[in-house]
Amino acid sequence: MNRHFTDARYYARRTADELALAVHTELDSAEERANAALGRTHHEPTRSERARALLDRVGSTARRRAD
Repeated sequence: MNRHFTDARYYARRTADELALAVHTELDSAEERANAALGRTHHEPTRSERARALLDRVGSTARRRAD
């Protein structure tokens, strides 16, 4: 019987994760449409863009210190 509860908890969590991802995706597109309609052009950097900027800063700092 315990295995049934464990399985149910697993599938409930999986469903909640999928639902959260779907809601996030839908809200992102709605937010983009609303911002476009209002003329807002603010671009939030993605995780990879932030990481690349950080690596660029670290690299330039290292080059400066090496000289």
